[in-house]
Amino acid sequence: MKLATKRLILRPFTLDDVDAVQNYSSKESVTRYMMWGPNKYEDSKRFVTLVVTRNNETPRDVYDFIVTLKDGTVIGACGIYFDEYPKPPTLGWVFDDCYWNQGYGTEAAAALLAFAFNTLKVKSVLATCDAENVGSARVMEKIGMRYVETRPEELPKLGKRLTSVYEITALEYKLNKSKVFI
Repeated sequence: MKLATKRLILRPFTLDDVDAVQNYSSKESVTRYMMWGPNKYEDSKRFVTLVVTRNNETPRDVYDFIVTLKDGTVIGACGIYFDEYPKPPTLGWVFDDCYWNQGYGTEAAAALLAFAFNTLKVKSVLATCDAENVGSARVMEKIGMRYVETRPEELPKLGKRLTSVYEITALEYKLNKSKVFI
């Protein structure tokens, strides 16, 4: 399944994506706030293989997408994760730093929201980020999510940090989707 926006294609991962994933996931700047990375080639290969396998499972608890420009250039990845059921699913994204501050994260996240509410029929969606990651927080705000809380967490790679939590319900999405940038 593919999702398309004005400038982007969100498509399933393939095993041919390893080099493109390695290109952005090996960068310290890209993985600074992530629970993984910077990746070595084997890490990226293992990740892509896992994602391809997960995307073929039924029932699905993960929807991972490679994000490309219309010309096929891979610029990042995003997904919807149901791994903490019965909690609402969580959105996530990562983009090559060459493509930051151009609206691509917002565009991809808005497409994920539309997919979550219109196709998967979820009741609400969460997203989290490091409290210092103002870029991701801004994406969440632009797609209509509201700030819920900042909570302390301890994560293997990152140690102790503050995590900001955002949420949007199906009703909030319906009432505000005309205001969401796509």
